[in-house]
Amino acid sequence: MAHLSEEERQYCCQVFLDMDQDGSGWLNERELTEGFRRLGYKVTDEQARSTFRAIDKNGDGHVTFDEFLACVKHVERSNPKAKKEAKLRRAFQQMDMDGDGMLSEKELMDGLKHAGYHLTREQAKKLVSDLDKDGNGKISFEEFICMFQI
Repeated sequence: MAHLSEEERQYCCQVFLDMDQDGSGWLNERELTEGFRRLGYKVTDEQARSTFRAIDKNGDGHVTFDEFLACVKHVERSNPKAKKEAKLRRAFQQMDMDGDGMLSEKELMDGLKHAGYHLTREQAKKLVSDLDKDGNGKISFEEFICMFQI
């Protein structure tokens, strides 16, 4: 089975805890669905229902942390693109300081600076302009990953 690094395991734990809105220690279908959507995944109700059934290995109507972690490991083993996208999503969320699901020019510039890439204000403005396909002046996750061509 695929092995998650300690950083990836901690991230999965945080995601699970964030999804567990009622603090029960397990996820119900609604919590999983809403959690995916908060993370920026565009899932239909049927896709979420199907995913929930696949993750809930023992069919008890609850997804435990172990079941959640096993799913993450399976996805990463079977889909390297998903693993890369998950890492980029983590980076995007760390850069999104106001939590609005979009990166402003300043958030992009600060995030890249933290990662060791120093951009001038003009370079950041040009990067936002190049990536911003819908013209709203900010970068969505979908626009962000275009920078990495996945």
